[in-house]
Amino acid sequence: MKHIKHIIAAFVAVGFAFTASADDAHELIEKAMKEGHKGKTSIVAKIKDGSASKEEIKKLHDWYVAMSKVKPPRGEVGSWKKKTTRIAQITGKLVKGDEKAKAAFGKAINCKACHNLHKPE
Repeated sequence: MKHIKHIIAAFVAVGFAFTASADDAHELIEKAMKEGHKGKTSIVAKIKDGSASKEEIKKLHDWYVAMSKVKPPRGEVGSWKKKTTRIAQITGKLVKGDEKAKAAFGKAINCKACHNLHKPE
């Protein structure tokens, strides 16, 4: 009986961890989209026009790295991982000052391609 209580407690703890992870993932994605992508003063817009600071690019890069490690809100995990990992690699190059990465960044930032597959309805 004592072992069963421990097993049940472990399952409950795991369930809470998964809930927290899903909530954390949602908050991460929301923050990255609002601060990183939305509007003319977003980090993405600044990268495109050349006015983003290294710190801003690093912040966006860190969000993409974190996003690549969470489950997508919708759609296949493989597609999500591929898209987020690719953009994390590109922003990593931008952080290091690789000017050639700017063209790759412009091509990789395709909101509709990701939203069609992964944005919750």
